[in-house]
Amino acid sequence: MNIAIVVSRFNELVTQSLLNGAVEAFYERGGDPEDLEIIEVPGAFELPFVVGRLAEEGEWDGIVVLGCILQGETDHHQHLASSVFHALAELNTWGEIPITQGILTAHMELMLMFLLVWQKNMLTQKRNSEYPQIR
Repeated sequence: MNIAIVVSRFNELVTQSLLNGAVEAFYERGGDPEDLEIIEVPGAFELPFVVGRLAEEGEWDGIVVLGCILQGETDHHQHLASSVFHALAELNTWGEIPITQGILTAHMELMLMFLLVWQKNMLTQKRNSEYPQIR
């Protein structure tokens, strides 16, 4: 089963984590590395365009779409999210293959919390690798 994962690079801290989870799930369910392609795009706005082109190719059995749209001080994120979700829904409705999306919309505060947890985990991993636990 050929699967394409299209992921935005913008808000990479979040999207990389989403990508890691998607790839891990693919392999846990017996996916073959030869059947998986990861395509990066600059941001969420570019996701529907690339997904549409991939769907037209007819080479894929399914497409997974990953991204993160953060709420800033304006309502720009609402317009962006609406456009992206609407375009992906259209592609999924009228297309020949399933398209699933994992696009997060979040507040900046949530992103900061995510960053702090990620940073703590990275420091813990580094500390554990430098100082092996004695049993």
